[in-house]
Amino acid sequence: MQQNDALEVCTSTGTLEIFIPQLVYFFDLREFYLYDSNDLNNFVGSLNSIVETAASNDTFPLSLKSTSKCFTLYLQDDIFFGKDYTIFFKNDDDSNKNCADSNTVYQIPPPSMPDMNVTIESTQSGSCEMIILTADYNSTLLSRIWISDISVSDNEGQYSVNSAENGKELFSFKGSDAAKWINFCVYTPALSITAPPSASITISMSGNFQGML
Repeated sequence: MQQNDALEVCTSTGTLEIFIPQLVYFFDLREFYLYDSNDLNNFVGSLNSIVETAASNDTFPLSLKSTSKCFTLYLQDDIFFGKDYTIFFKNDDDSNKNCADSNTVYQIPPPSMPDMNVTIESTQSGSCEMIILTADYNSTLLSRIWISDISVSDNEGQYSVNSAENGKELFSFKGSDAAKWINFCVYTPALSITAPPSASITISMSGNFQGML
């Protein structure tokens, strides 16, 4: 985004939700203004102030739900950013209707957390999607997610991994091959991982490795 740019995101059905990962350098976001509308009305606050006043959580990003079905993000001043930041929007009814738990959006662990496991479980009604967001712990402008290990409950099931940024499939694997996916990095600001019906998947991550190239 450039100075005076506005990004409008709306949904015609369901509830629009915005996710802001926990940030170290949240002051950089002071020029981004969030509005709960399809224009510059109903001011929510700057992203800096929203993050600064929220309770810290190492596992889940901060989330806000729109009351108007629209969010508008406005950049008042185009300043230099030393990091790559990820802000994620989703329709609350889209991806977790077949999930056992409604909390399916996670963030990478901070450097202070050596190990973190995140899990989703799908119902028999359909597949369940997990989203993992990057944060500004990364030491360069290349957004990436470092995964230490993957474990699944269904060895016969097919699991898919996609970019949550553009929906492109990155790879898929059969449950029996999950143990082969260890200590690897995916260069994307947001990762989508889908478990088949009646199955679960656990992604293990370490904060020690999130800054590695």
